[in-house]
Amino acid sequence: MRRNIKLSVLSVLLLSSVLTGCTSTSPATSPTPAVSDTATKSTGPVAIETSINGWGVKIPEDDFEKKTLDEKLGLNLKVTSGLNADDYKAQLNVRAASNSLPDLMYLEKVQYQEFAKNGLLLDLAPYLDKLKDVKSVLGEENFKKSVVNGKQFGFTLKPNLFVEAYWIRKDWLDKLGLKQPTTPDELFNVAKAFTENDPDGNGKKDTYGITGDASTVFNGIFTLFGTVNSATAGGPNIPMPGGFYLRDGKLINSLYDPNTKQALAYIQKLIAANVVDPDATSAKPADSTTKAYQGKAGIIYNNWTNFARVDSLTKIKAANPNAEWVLIDNLKSPLGGQVGIVDAGAVSQYVAIPATLAKSPEKLDAIFKLLSYTSKGEGSNLVQFGVKDRHFTQDGDKITLTDKATEASYSWIYQFVGRPEQQYLATKFPASAAVIKKSVELPRITILNGFIDLPEGFQAADVRRYIEEEFLKFEYGKSSLDDYDKFLQTLEKTFKYTLLVDQANKQLKENGTLK
Repeated sequence: MRRNIKLSVLSVLLLSSVLTGCTSTSPATSPTPAVSDTATKSTGPVAIETSINGWGVKIPEDDFEKKTLDEKLGLNLKVTSGLNADDYKAQLNVRAASNSLPDLMYLEKVQYQEFAKNGLLLDLAPYLDKLKDVKSVLGEENFKKSVVNGKQFGFTLKPNLFVEAYWIRKDWLDKLGLKQPTTPDELFNVAKAFTENDPDGNGKKDTYGITGDASTVFNGIFTLFGTVNSATAGGPNIPMPGGFYLRDGKLINSLYDPNTKQALAYIQKLIAANVVDPDATSAKPADSTTKAYQGKAGIIYNNWTNFARVDSLTKIKAANPNAEWVLIDNLKSPLGGQVGIVDAGAVSQYVAIPATLAKSPEKLDAIFKLLSYTSKGEGSNLVQFGVKDRHFTQDGDKITLTDKATEASYSWIYQFVGRPEQQYLATKFPASAAVIKKSVELPRITILNGFIDLPEGFQAADVRRYIEEEFLKFEYGKSSLDDYDKFLQTLEKTFKYTLLVDQANKQLKENGTLK
């Protein structure tokens, strides 16, 4: 598949060259007249194709979302989607090569930038008056994040909430007469007690203090020590090795932060004491969650959805009716006390329109009205919760879901301007509203990775893999922390890590983040 994607991207590049040679003007370089409400229009509904990574979502035969939007706005909406991220990107690359991109599309960062630089996207600057409602919802920042070479080729949707934190078995604490840990030493002692003092009371030594999955198990330890996990700082959608953040006005890279060595030393101590599930550093997320449900460990770094949502609580109680998981909400150290990260530059998706629609004012007008309608009020409620008085009722600003609300579980594919995430989740999961609020409000380190582009020639995947491997060696005591500087030297000489550091300094100065 990768070879096909590369060929498709090459086709895009060739196509853009042909277009440049054959066309005297383009939306990216010439003023484009604003869409007129009085433009000549066809008599029937306007056909609009939107494209999104649908993750294999099943759209019901009775698609009431489409029907309502079509009737309200005079449209004939069609949604195309991919089975997964790779499939979706490949589809768009093929369509870009044939100059037949969807009318409204959702892109990840690299593909968005490629399409923009190759003249495939419409510069929205002349149409910003048509996007006032969208801008009022998303804010100026989410328009700035999508500027490429000075052109407004799209806008970005707000990222998902950053809500990961450590969860702990409160019933185990109560049984052993312990309190929630508030310091690294207390966390170590609780993990040790969970491992050695039979917290489940079955008379067997079959529990561990801490479990988790390979990518997140120690994330909260790094932030507790005032740094971030350099191997996973960017998350799955921003595969950037190392975290960038400000401290006292200076840009810090987590790999060079002295706090990182202290965090690694603490993790080494946990592992040496056998309080960490030995499978944690290789486990998949679903496997670690299952272990926690089964009572194999009492502390895990995870998301509220797995430990406070009604369906998750049902699974937990089915395994052990007495199990009670709560957030660790007051863990601090002299170096920090944050529970995780929040990326100031993160976005969920880039929203764009193909340059070819510059010659289709009727379609453009319809798209802008669709975006405006779904950004607020009844349109936003429709694409979040479904049809009023069928899937939800409304009393002032209060939305209450009905017993038919699950019929609208697919409606997210029509959330063209995203959604107010915390408010949405509190409405969808009212029993979890308090813990969602607490998760969001817990202190986090603000990283800047989302503002930084990977430099050309920088092999991020190889660098990230190397960091993961070396960190495991440090954590398991197979490499001495006295050799940490040698590890950094290899990063710089063999993997050219300074390219990324230089790029970060350059871009963060250009966007005004770094003075």
